[in-house]
Amino acid sequence: HGTKLASGLGASGRTAFKEWISYGMSGMSGHSHRLGDFFHRDRNGSHRWFETGCTCEVSGSVPGSGSDQDWHQGCAVLTYTDDWFNVELVYIQDGRALWRDTVIEV
Repeated sequence: HGTKLASGLGASGRTAFKEWISYGMSGMSGHSHRLGDFFHRDRNGSHRWFETGCTCEVSGSVPGSGSDQDWHQGCAVLTYTDDWFNVELVYIQDGRALWRDTVIEV
């Protein structure tokens, strides 16, 4: 669950940034209802933070805090080994997603 929500234009990337600032390491959070990512490299290594989107209705029929939620349907696919990981954000629009050259319709 994300705890550092940003608002306004570009909020999804800023929310991922705020989560990274809070934890100081790579991670991912849900429940912001947005897709977003943040990448940072410094002397301590590479860090990444991801927001995983939502699969709820985004037409406004699901209550929220305002009339323009800026919610994004999507999900994250995580691939990992013992010492490495990669995250693919999958955007869903109008019931369709494109993932690894495959169109998925719901």
